[in-house]
Amino acid sequence: NRNLGLIKLSAEVDAVALENTRQEMIVLQRQIYRRGEELKLYQDLLQDNNQPKGLSVSDLNLVAMDDGRFKYRWVARQKTVKMQTLSVYSDMWILGMQDGEAVSLSVDALDDQVKNLPIKLEFKYFSINQGIIQLPEGFEPEQVRITLRYTWMKEAQSDQKFDWKIEGLKMFGIKSGDSHSPFSLGSTTLIAEGTELEGDLNFKGSLEVEGSITGNILSEDDDARIRILKGGSVKGDVWVATVLINGHVTGDIYASKQAKLASQAVVEGNVHYNLIEIEKGAEVVGSFVHEQPQTNVTAFPKEGRAEDSSESAKKAEKQS
Repeated sequence: NRNLGLIKLSAEVDAVALENTRQEMIVLQRQIYRRGEELKLYQDLLQDNNQPKGLSVSDLNLVAMDDGRFKYRWVARQKTVKMQTLSVYSDMWILGMQDGEAVSLSVDALDDQVKNLPIKLEFKYFSINQGIIQLPEGFEPEQVRITLRYTWMKEAQSDQKFDWKIEGLKMFGIKSGDSHSPFSLGSTTLIAEGTELEGDLNFKGSLEVEGSITGNILSEDDDARIRILKGGSVKGDVWVATVLINGHVTGDIYASKQAKLASQAVVEGNVHYNLIEIEKGAEVVGSFVHEQPQTNVTAFPKEGRAEDSSESAKKAEKQS
C-alpha cells in the first residue's frame, strides 16, 4: 500500500509538472508572437515611404480581452526635413453612442494608467503607445480620435479619426474553436472586405459589413447594432434596432431605436426610424418614416419587401 501510494503521488507530481511546463510554453509562444508582431511593425514603419509630412497617427490596433476590457495600440510619427527628438502632446477620445446620444470619452477616464491629458511624448521617428481601457456599460464605441501637437503650439498638427475595429473578430459569426451554428452568436460579427454572402441573415450583438450581402438582415435583439461601413453593401431589407450606414443599401431600413447615415451613405429605399442622425453628403432615394418604438420586434415579411409604411405598421400592430 505504501509503494502504491508513492507511485500515485509521483504520478500526480509528474502531471502537475507537465501542466506547468505546458502553461509556460503557451506563455513563451505568446511572447514570441508579440515580439514578431512588434518587429514587423518596426520594419513596416521604417520602410514606409508614404508617410505624410509633419505629425501623424497610424497603426491603431484594438484587441478585445476576456474580461470585457480592450487593449489598444497606436503609433505617433513625425517626418520633417531635419529629424530630431521633439516633445509632442497627445489627446485621445473614444467616440460612440450611449442612451441614444453621441458621447466622447477621454482616455484618461477609461485607462487607469493614464492620469490626465494631454500625454507628453518624446520621440525622433515614432512612438508606440499602448494601454487597456474599460468602456462604461451601455456605451457603443464607433470611432477613436487622436490628436498630436508640438508642445510649443496651441493647435493640433494632426487630428485623425479611426473606425472602431476589433482585431480577431469572428468571421461569419463563428468563434475560433466554436462549433455553434453561424450568425447566431453574440459579440461582434465581421463580414470582411471582399466577402460576398447571399441569403437572409439573422444575428445577435453587433454586425459590421465591409463586404456585400444580398438578402434581408434581421436581429430580434433589442440591443443589436449593424454598421455598414464604407465600401460595404446590402441588397435587402434591414430590420435592426440600431443601424449605422456609411456604405450602400438597396432596400428598406427598419431601425426601432436609431438610424445614423454618415457622409458616404447611400440608401435606395425607405428609412423607418425612431431617432435619426444624418451627416452632410448622405443620399437617400426614398422616404423617411418616423415610427414610435415597439414593445417587440417586427418579424420579416413572408414574401418580398415591405409594401409600404402603412402595411408595415398594421403588421406590427397585429403582432403586438
